[in-house]
Amino acid sequence: MYPIRRKADVLVVFKTFKVWVELESIKKIKCLRIDNGEEYTCDEFDNFYQHEGIKRQFTITYTP
Repeated sequence: MYPIRRKADVLVVFKTFKVWVELESIKKIKCLRIDNGEEYTCDEFDNFYQHEGIKRQFTITYTP
């Protein structure tokens, strides 16, 4: 669990999480399922996804 104080910190925390997951599992994150929240769809995050080769899948709004 990674506590996040501000939505603007999501990218920094995700980068930390990604490194940890890939070191522990020796596998790459290939796809990330996210909602349409602005913190996940900003230009900086878009550039990161493209650079790392991560595919995004968007959920339907207001669904679990």
